Amino acid sequence: MLKDKLNELYRGGQKGWLMAPAEKFALEACILEGGPGDYVEIGVNRGGSLVFACLLKKAFDQAGKCYGIEASIGYKPEIEKLASGLLVDVNVVYKPSDPWPGKCMEPVVAFIDGDHYGDMPVRDWNNLKDRTKRFILFHDCNEGSDVERAVENAKADTSWTFVGKSGCMAVFERCGSS
Repeated sequence: MLKDKLNELYRGGQKGWLMAPAEKFALEACILEGGPGDYVEIGVNRGGSLVFACLLKKAFDQAGKCYGIEASIGYKPEIEKLASGLLVDVNVVYKPSDPWPGKCMEPVVAFIDGDHYGDMPVRDWNNLKDRTKRFILFHDCNEGSDVERAVENAKADTSWTFVGKSGCMAVFERCGSS
C-alpha cells in the first residue's frame, strides 16, 4: 500500500507537483543515499515534493523528520490534505526562509525551491550550508536565472562539491560526507 502511494505520487497522480522525472530522480537518489536523518524543504508550495520525500523515507524505513518552510500560509489546507491522505507526518513552518526560522533543523538532505528571485536563493544556501550534513539541491536552476547565480556562488564553497545537474535540479554534496 505504501509503495502504491509512493508510485502514484512519483507518476504525478497528485495534483500540483511540478517536477520533471529527472528532477524527481535526483531528489530520490539524494534522500536514499543520505540515509537516516531529517529532510528540510524551502518552498513547499502544495506539498508534492515534501510528501514524496516523507513517503520515500517511510518506504525505506529511514529515521528522521520531514520539515518544510513555506512563506504562504495559503497553501496550508492543500499540504495538510495531501499529507493526511497519504498518511505521512510533515512539519511545516509558515514563515519566510530568511531569517532562518528552523533553529533546531539540521538536515541530512535539504531542498531549495523557495523564492527564486534576487538574492533569496543565495540567502537560502547560506542558511543551509553550515547545518546540512550531506546534500543540498536547488530546483529551477535555469540558464540566466537568479537560482543559477546562486549555484555558481555555491560552487565556490570549498566545503561542498557540485555533483551536477539532473534536469533543472542542481545537486551539491558536502565534502567528506560519503
